[in-house]
Amino acid sequence: MEGTRGFKEGTLVFVWNADGGWQHALMDSLHKVLSPQTYSCKLCQLTHGIAGPKAEWSHFLENIGREVVFCHRDQFKKSPLAESFPGLELPVVLCRSSETWEILLPKSEIVRLENLDELLRKLEQRS
Repeated sequence: MEGTRGFKEGTLVFVWNADGGWQHALMDSLHKVLSPQTYSCKLCQLTHGIAGPKAEWSHFLENIGREVVFCHRDQFKKSPLAESFPGLELPVVLCRSSETWEILLPKSEIVRLENLDELLRKLEQRS
């Protein structure tokens, strides 16, 4: 994730509470299976299974009708967007609104979601 300019209004940025890279992805998949109650990224738990994105999640993203960006924790911390949200708790969903970024779904709401359907309903209501 480079600069924050150039994103269209309505762009959604999903920031995972997990670092990028295949090694992290492998460890995260194992962690989700072996000890899901201690896994740090509820957004990942809701949207991904052990083998990748859940089908319903993929379908939602294909049909959302807006730009979507995904960002891992390590990428986000290095981005100019992180400077606009010091101390932001992850995971989070951000939305581009006019010339600013807004928190669409904060961590406090994401961690209370029970399943993917609840997440999709929240996103549809707020998008």
